[in-house]
Amino acid sequence: MNEVPAPPFFRPSVPSEHGHGDGGAESLAVADLPHVMQDSNEHQYGRCSMKTSRLRWHHLSIVPLVVLLLSPGWGWTRVLENPQPGSFQSGIGVISGWVCNATRVEIRIDDGAPFPAAYGTSRADTADPKFCGDDGNNGFGLLFNWNILGDGVHRVRALADGVVFADVTFVVTTLGQGEFARGLTGATQIANFPQAGTVMRLQWQESQQNFSLSGAVPAGVSAAQCATQAATATDANGATASLSWSNPCLLSAGQAMLLTINNALSGATTAGLRAQTAPRPFFACDTDLRFVQGGRVFDASQFEWIDLFGERVCRMIAPGRSLQTFIRPRPRAQLNFNGPFQAEYAGRPVIDFPAREPCQLGVSPLVLDFGSVPVGEGRDTAVQVRNNGSGVLQGQATITAGGRHFQLLSPGSFALLEGQSQQIGVSFRPAAAGNHEGNIEISSNCGSALVRLSGQGVLPQPPQLSASPEKLDFGTIPRGGSSTREVVVTNVGGGTLEGELVLILEQGTSGSPIRFSLGPGQSRTISVTVTVGPNGPGGPFRGTVKISSNGGFKEIPVSGIVR
Repeated sequence: MNEVPAPPFFRPSVPSEHGHGDGGAESLAVADLPHVMQDSNEHQYGRCSMKTSRLRWHHLSIVPLVVLLLSPGWGWTRVLENPQPGSFQSGIGVISGWVCNATRVEIRIDDGAPFPAAYGTSRADTADPKFCGDDGNNGFGLLFNWNILGDGVHRVRALADGVVFADVTFVVTTLGQGEFARGLTGATQIANFPQAGTVMRLQWQESQQNFSLSGAVPAGVSAAQCATQAATATDANGATASLSWSNPCLLSAGQAMLLTINNALSGATTAGLRAQTAPRPFFACDTDLRFVQGGRVFDASQFEWIDLFGERVCRMIAPGRSLQTFIRPRPRAQLNFNGPFQAEYAGRPVIDFPAREPCQLGVSPLVLDFGSVPVGEGRDTAVQVRNNGSGVLQGQATITAGGRHFQLLSPGSFALLEGQSQQIGVSFRPAAAGNHEGNIEISSNCGSALVRLSGQGVLPQPPQLSASPEKLDFGTIPRGGSSTREVVVTNVGGGTLEGELVLILEQGTSGSPIRFSLGPGQSRTISVTVTVGPNGPGGPFRGTVKISSNGGFKEIPVSGIVR
């Protein structure tokens, strides 16, 4: 039997042991990612045209959504957990789930040939009797590069022993860079995610062809400090290498700083440093690195410089090679990577992380007058909070007085990057008649403000009927003819005016009632028509337009002549 060849960028995968499905998603718009220009070292994309990407957050739910087969009892036996129906896929992901008692699991993408998935991996949760009730080795997975499919709606079918048990459509979005984008780097920040008041950082990961969380931005961090900075270092032998420092303020939980060393074949030349005319190994060692902060010098006894395998950095980096490393303070060290500091290598300055630039709280307006509002009703408006500085502005708005009559329409938390603003809705709903005052106190890491609130609660007015004209003269109407006049009905009070209008003639005839419903200040024009039959009596006629409502009554005299 011929084996089915694996497509490019396919790898078998081990499914997760937690959760069953992708039950929901939050979406965030990220403008101009990837970016064609270099912007303050935040976006450095090599070969990518400008495009706006949309990042969608997926989280797991408890109940599987893609299940087509049940056991004879009440348990699930075959489940496709990823992708979910209608989900959004990008980069490299895993098609995964679990199946009880099968010999093989295959995945078919669109109308292509099926690919074998890795099957039989540990899924302890499926050992439960209400699922498989066996040893739990029921997981399957297939690593898949969604870029291969291209943008648009696609289909995946999962088969167990040749039988389809799940059929799902989903949406693929790519960067438009082919099957595997190379040489792209970039990061961005997203405010108020995953909850209000939090700022998260996303970093492009080439191996995943996608963005990943790289940390949370603490309050008061400036945009300049949170950029990845580039520098050049010279070792004691005069060899140079380029350095890429990922600012530690974004990795506050572990106080770790990412440093990539690249010994380019072409060498490097920078101001104040000797040109490297021929490629030479660069000696990277923790004993040559030191930090200066607050007038104090911190050497290798105060920090660890390690590679991705946890090994101490003290080695030669050959020309054309690079090394990714982490630097973290040792326990009880006074070195704080979240503050301003400088780094030196082999006695020469190489990088300077500046002090945090302050954010600046702006609030407008500072006085809100809601005017007169009937008791039991409401009037809404908003206060704008803006970050007029360059750091991250984080804070909270709270009603501190007048809470019986004034309320915030949404949670008052905010986290704003430089130049960003947010509307905080506030409502005045007087619970009693009279003049009312209140306050909104806005506190933040960069100052506070007080918004004064005022409004008058008034007793609601009942509906009140007004009608015109005072009389209706239909003039002379020939037999077999008709004549029409108009009556304007208005609610000059409050509430809702409900009523009806009817024409009654002395000759014993009347029209059908016409109903109306009017809000405060509203009017309606109603046409009233008198029709005379061909054999109707001649001479003058009289009648009345009677208007009855919950806001009063009105009678309008009617007159005319039939000839």
